[in-house]
Amino acid sequence: TLMSKLSARMGRAHMKLGNVDEADQAIAQTIRISNIARSCHEKIQSHAAERGLQIPREMQQLSEKVLIQCKADATMNLSDLRKMKEDLDGIKTLGGVVKDTESKLARSRNRQIYPR
Repeated sequence: TLMSKLSARMGRAHMKLGNVDEADQAIAQTIRISNIARSCHEKIQSHAAERGLQIPREMQQLSEKVLIQCKADATMNLSDLRKMKEDLDGIKTLGGVVKDTESKLARSRNRQIYPR
């Protein structure tokens, strides 16, 4: 569960930094880890039931809750990432970002560059 949580946070951090490819990989990894951990969790529960062992109920619920939340966060981040990719594609089709270095605002903020 810790790895899933860490991977989800890394994906969100990459997205905030604008690292689209890294965010995409981290989100995919989060979903994959969450699914694997969930199936392992279910196997542990069935094995314990077969052997007559009891896993503390609070521990089971907490683990399930964390895994479900990580997967939900990753899914939400994935939809945010798709929107971000669409926005970036839109910017590229319009010619990209153009810096206005001759405007009054640019001159006032960068006085050291322009002669007086």
